[in-house]
Amino acid sequence: MKFVYCTLLLLFIFGEFGYGQGHLGRFIGKDSSTVASAKHGTKMDSSFFITRIGGQHLALSQAILARGVTPYDYGGSLSNALKAARDSNWVLVLPPGYSTDSTFTFDGSNADSVIEVLDFRGTQFYLYSKLFRFQGGSVYFQRNSTTQDPMILLAVMSGTTPVQVYGLYIDNDDNDQLKLKDATGNVEMVTFRKDGYVRRNEAPYYDAVAWFPPSLYGADLDTIDLREEVYLFDGTTNEQLFLKMRLPNWFTSMDSVEVIVSTTSTAGDSVSFQMSYYARTFGESTGGGLSNTLADTVDLGTSANTSTRLKISGTFSNLSAGDEVIWRLLRDTSIPNNESGDVIFHGAVFYFK
Repeated sequence: MKFVYCTLLLLFIFGEFGYGQGHLGRFIGKDSSTVASAKHGTKMDSSFFITRIGGQHLALSQAILARGVTPYDYGGSLSNALKAARDSNWVLVLPPGYSTDSTFTFDGSNADSVIEVLDFRGTQFYLYSKLFRFQGGSVYFQRNSTTQDPMILLAVMSGTTPVQVYGLYIDNDDNDQLKLKDATGNVEMVTFRKDGYVRRNEAPYYDAVAWFPPSLYGADLDTIDLREEVYLFDGTTNEQLFLKMRLPNWFTSMDSVEVIVSTTSTAGDSVSFQMSYYARTFGESTGGGLSNTLADTVDLGTSANTSTRLKISGTFSNLSAGDEVIWRLLRDTSIPNNESGDVIFHGAVFYFK
């Protein structure tokens, strides 16, 4: 009888150590029978319910989040993966060669500022978007919205609001040239060319004295207040002036020419000017016909001696870097409501890059 009691006592004691209910820690290998064998009074914390099946799901989810989410985790939907990454501040990974099912642009100053798109699995390192914040500004990587070339953006901040954004990128559509862009106004500012020249927006001013009248139908040289030399175009003859310039080596295109004029009249009539030109390179004939006539007309107003600007724009073709250009400025007196008196020419601004 004593033997029976001893045996039952030993079974009871070893039972306490033989089952897991006394130390139910985080153990993925638990199955349902182990969980079910817990005796009354065992504390059931969150780790108690991690079973062999549930633990594998949890481990898989943790591995996905540690790696970052991809479109393949969301049925091949890039838009769904992007939304999940935005909502939960996760890393979004685009595998190399992934064919997107939709198009989106990273907004480094807003919702996408928390997204890092990094991928080391291909033959080269991919960085799709990354934001760096510092006092007074932010730097982030993005694609140029026009050329889709990778672009480094510098945002000048006012608190959390970008007030000016500059982009630096290589334009593969323009002979692989490095460009600086005002990304706020979408204006290209400076281009660093591979030949060493720096191309930029330029607006040289050519004063009236840089122009010269021809021997026939030339405007008359005059002086204002004994200190400013100008030319007078009368109201009955199509008088003209010429200017010779050399285009810079970084020249790409011409935008417009601004002609600055005034009058002593208060009649409120109009004036019209035409511009034409002849361009030649070294070795070409010095003769040649003028072409590409462009014009503008402006109301001179009723205030005497007030300067007015005509903007002559259009297509300035056949102009190349280094060309020597002969410009002709001609007053067209045949327009309706033509100012009958003299119109004073002060100078002209040429806008090109």
